[in-house]
Amino acid sequence: MKLHEHTHSPINLITAYGGGSIRVGAQRYEVPLVLAPTGMPAPWIASRAALDAGALEALWPLAPRIVLLGAADTDLADLPALRRICLSRGAALESMD
Repeated sequence: MKLHEHTHSPINLITAYGGGSIRVGAQRYEVPLVLAPTGMPAPWIASRAALDAGALEALWPLAPRIVLLGAADTDLADLPALRRICLSRGAALESMD
């Protein structure tokens, strides 16, 4: 029997993050984006300052169970309010720094 590493995955995998960027597979992104398990990552908001209840509307068609914010070096004072909105839609909101 021969074992081979499977290098192509139909699922979007975060392969690195930090320093204001995230890498999904081999592609590096330096802008806020919506990342679902499959499909292409899509641009989301212009900046962290634009993250509000209206910005979350773009997520609901994807029916997320978890919303993960990469929020290093940002003020998350509004996180409790955003978390309540997510919970009302059946999604957990977590931040990652």
